[in-house]
Amino acid sequence: MKTKPQSRINSTVPEPILTALAGAQFNYSHCVHVFHCISMRDQRWIGVAGDGDNGGYEWFIFNGAEDGPTRLQDKLTHSDCGFGSCDFALKEVINMEVRE
Repeated sequence: MKTKPQSRINSTVPEPILTALAGAQFNYSHCVHVFHCISMRDQRWIGVAGDGDNGGYEWFIFNGAEDGPTRLQDKLTHSDCGFGSCDFALKEVINMEVRE
């Protein structure tokens, strides 16, 4: 009997990321939902959060492996331009991560 392969997609957002996003200041969006959260490498996550009802999305990068900062907000980098498309915000953060 074949067993199902384990999914590599994490269906939940890690608590440190949710905490960091809750403390983030966005001028053009409200962080009410995480739409995408992708584990990249070494506790580094990228994703998109925002307010889908109002069409405001921001990308984020969370570097959980970073040793220096102790505050979770200091491990978070995010856009602050209010993307009108979740897909465009996701494309931007993926491009940034691939270039690094």
